[in-house]
Amino acid sequence: MKKFTILIAALSLFLSCKGMKQGDQSIIIAVTGNSSPFSPFRPDFSSFKGLMTEISSSHPVVTIHMGNILYGGSKSLGITAEDMEMQNQALSEITGKRGRILHIIPGERDRYNGTLDFFEKLPGATRYSSLNCGGVHLIFLSSKDSDREYLDTEQLRWLKNDLQENRDIPYTIVFSHHRIFSQFRNRETSNRAEYLQNLFRKYSVTAVITGDRDRFRESEKDGVRYIETGCDNSPERKKHTGKNQFYLLTITNGSLNVEPCKYKYQKENR
Repeated sequence: MKKFTILIAALSLFLSCKGMKQGDQSIIIAVTGNSSPFSPFRPDFSSFKGLMTEISSSHPVVTIHMGNILYGGSKSLGITAEDMEMQNQALSEITGKRGRILHIIPGERDRYNGTLDFFEKLPGATRYSSLNCGGVHLIFLSSKDSDREYLDTEQLRWLKNDLQENRDIPYTIVFSHHRIFSQFRNRETSNRAEYLQNLFRKYSVTAVITGDRDRFRESEKDGVRYIETGCDNSPERKKHTGKNQFYLLTITNGSLNVEPCKYKYQKENR
C-alpha cells in the first residue's frame, strides 16, 4: 500500500510539472520545516495537518519540507522502533493524502540510531534526488551537520553529474537542510564549502535554500543566492515571537521572490 501511495504522489508531481512549459507566468513552491512532535512516545501531528492545509490554500506546485519532521533519536534514549513506526503511520496519513504533493528532505532529528531508515518510509521522503519543473531544475540534498562530511562522496558525485546533465535548464534551485558556509570551521572543511560554491557557480545555480535554523536570512556569493528559510513549527512555538512557519517561493520570468509566511495555530491544533 505504501509503495502505491508513493507512486501516486510521484506521478502527480511529475504530471504537475510536465504540464508546465518554460516561460509560464509563474511557479509557486512552498517551503516549511522543523515540525517534529513534542514527544516521540505520543506524537501529535494535528498542528502539522493544519499547517499543510493552510499551505495548500496557496496552491503551490510542490511543498518541500526542509527537515525535522520526525522525533528520532536512539534506542539508548528509550525510543523504540515501535515509537518510530507510530510516528510514521500518523504522518503517512497526512503526507500521503491524495492531491497533496510533498517532498521531504532529512534533518538531524529524522535519524534513528544514526540512520534514515524510518524517514525513508514516509511518502515523499528521499535522501537526494532532482526534478525538472517547467524551466526550473530542483535539487534535493541530504546533508549532515558535520565538518568533515556535509555531503558523502557518492552524493557529491551524483550532484556533479546531475548539474552537468541539466546544465541547459535556465534556473536551478538547490534545497538542503543544513547551511553550507557557516558549517565549516577549519581549512579542510572550508575547502569542501568552496568546492560546492565553485560547482554552483560553474553551473549557474540560481539559489541554495536551507532550513536548519528558525530564521530568515539571505546572502549572495558569486551570483549564487544563499537563502535561509528557517521555520518554527515546534510545540514550543508560543514561546517565540516573530518566527515564520512557511515560505512561498515564486519564480516569475526567472525572478525568484521569497515571501515569509506565518500561520496562526488554533487551540484545537495544539
